[in-house]
This record gives sequence, structure tokens and C-alpha cells, in this order.
Amino acid sequence: MISKKAKIGENVTIGANVIIGDNTIIGKNVTIQNNCEIGVHTAGGTTLPLVIGNNAFIRSQSIFYTGSTFGENLNTGHRVTIREGVKAGKNL
Repeated sequence: MISKKAKIGENVTIGANVIIGDNTIIGKNVTIQNNCEIGVHTAGGTTLPLVIGNNAFIRSQSIFYTGSTFGENLNTGHRVTIREGVKAGKNL
């Protein structure tokens, strides 16, 4: 399920059973593996978007909430949960 309000760059690969929420901006050349929740919004939470920079690799079963920003070359492990308010530069 991908929100029509999400902004998704070129050459993005999205696995099976991925949910991408409204307030999400995904850069170019990003891979999101299976069973991820990207751009989760909580009631009363931030109105800031989730921003994922170019060339990110998000492994399966990861969860990213809105209100965080990641520079290019983000690379996660499996089953990572990132809550609101994270500001990360390049190569995390």
C-alpha cells in the first residue's frame, strides 16, 4: 500500500507488503525490502515528513515514523524501528 500523497524518487524498489504513508519523501535509487512500514504517523504526533535521502537500503520489517530526516546512503539492519525526531546525515 503506497499513499498517493507520498513523494517517491526515480528507480525506487519496493518489496512485498510494504506500507508507505502520506507524509513521506523518498529519494532516488532507494531499496525498501519486504514488510516495512515507512512514514507511520501517530495520533498527536509530528506534522513533519519522513525524508529518506538517495541511495538508501532499508532491510525487511523496518518501521520508520514521520518527523525524521536521513541523508544519502542510509543502510539499515533488519527489523529496525526509527521513531520521530531523528536527524541523520550521510552514510548512516
